[in-house]
Amino acid sequence: MGLLAPMDLRTLTEPSPIDPYFDRWSKRPDGVGCTLAEYRTLFSLAANLQPRSILEIGPGCGASTMAFLLGSTTLEQLTQVTIHPDGCTEVVEPQFLPRVTTRVMTSDNFFEQLAPDVRFDLVFVDGDHRALSAARDITNALHHLQPAGVIVCHDILPTCLGDIGVIAQDLAGRAGKQYTALVTGGPGLGIIS
Repeated sequence: MGLLAPMDLRTLTEPSPIDPYFDRWSKRPDGVGCTLAEYRTLFSLAANLQPRSILEIGPGCGASTMAFLLGSTTLEQLTQVTIHPDGCTEVVEPQFLPRVTTRVMTSDNFFEQLAPDVRFDLVFVDGDHRALSAARDITNALHHLQPAGVIVCHDILPTCLGDIGVIAQDLAGRAGKQYTALVTGGPGLGIIS
């Protein structure tokens, strides 16, 4: 896995392979998820880092999953953790499904069952948005992160449920890691590296 290099912000406005999946997702009636610029950022991170293993907490309909799958040519396994009983592969192309494992459970239960030596190259935190839950997800992710790994948190702007950005920045600092906020007209991404 490569080191996280400075991102060329022009990639957020230029067409990318994730765009058709965003178009399909954006027609959903619930209207939740990432902005196009955020999906492009996830795609660019995966393309830059080339992770072999990804943990995705709260994958929604699977559009973020597709951003990671399309971005990383070295990806061996992407593990989704979701509370949705039907899984989260609505927009995942069939040829990618063998590399996706869906665990239907809370993230707390997932981490309780995860062997202590399991490590991920990239973790995407977009599950329960309550402050304490987000703090637990980030803390658990830090314990299961490869040394050069990256955690990406979605919805970092303050809401009535808490301020995930402040929580992520604090936990990154305590772990001796760098925190970068990226807000592109949506709820924002926080990157811990």
